[in-house]
Amino acid sequence: MLFKLHPVVTVPFIYFLIVSRLFYRYALGTVWGVFVLSLLLYFNSEAILGTTPISFQDLFVYLMLASETTKAAVLSSLITIIGFIVAYATASANWKDQMRANLKVQASSDCIGFYSEASRNVSTCVIYARALVSAVEKIRSGCTKEEAEFLVYYQRSNLDKFLLARESMIASSINCHTFLSKYDTILFSTPGAKENVELANEALSKLVNDLWFNVPYKVAPDTDQIGTFLAQVDVIKCKKFLSTANEYEQALAFHSGATSGVLLDQIVGASWATTKTQLKNYRSVWHEMNILYRRHKG
Repeated sequence: MLFKLHPVVTVPFIYFLIVSRLFYRYALGTVWGVFVLSLLLYFNSEAILGTTPISFQDLFVYLMLASETTKAAVLSSLITIIGFIVAYATASANWKDQMRANLKVQASSDCIGFYSEASRNVSTCVIYARALVSAVEKIRSGCTKEEAEFLVYYQRSNLDKFLLARESMIASSINCHTFLSKYDTILFSTPGAKENVELANEALSKLVNDLWFNVPYKVAPDTDQIGTFLAQVDVIKCKKFLSTANEYEQALAFHSGATSGVLLDQIVGASWATTKTQLKNYRSVWHEMNILYRRHKG
């Protein structure tokens, strides 16, 4: 992956690819682009290839000297062959492009839906873990009994949301491999897609591994709810999860978004507007790539 290299190498290379894609699309992906390149190659073939092509005048003389039968045969054959080739190639290419585009749109949509749900669950767990740590610190710092009882009640009332989010994250960490196998052909054929999915899955796995910290269940009968709450909450594990989330939560969103982006980019393609916007975001790209580079080295 590019983030393994220093941004002084990766960022200029990324923008070189952006400009190259734009040139490739308009120079080789359109009829007029191919026509202009053909003329340039024709008029400079001696300098480039070391050969002199037949001139238009020589070709015209050859056709004029040929018999009428030969002219008619050559012309009809050319029309038939070229027409068949163009019709077949156009229909075949359009069908393949349409099917490929449909698969990529579907894969991008599923990617956004799946990893967005995972990111929402991560945020829910992060908020709850941060609230637990804050509640314990406030109680231990000497708040009033009424405030402590409210904090205990409030954290226990939000426990069900956290448990649902945690179970959903565990399921996502398993189902992410199903997503990878379902669209492996499309992901393999799209540069950068498979690598970003694997990195998103790795980030999700790291988050789930540190998600197992004790939560404050309500115990009945309980004459000392505040003391039970303090004994149940493992602040060290909560902070460890928060540290992991601080490192990998952004990576999960970044790589899942990058996967969807490269899939749709193959359909939308390059344009002057998108290239201009990307050039304006040069500093932001540098910043994000530098973060990924430091995380990889660290």
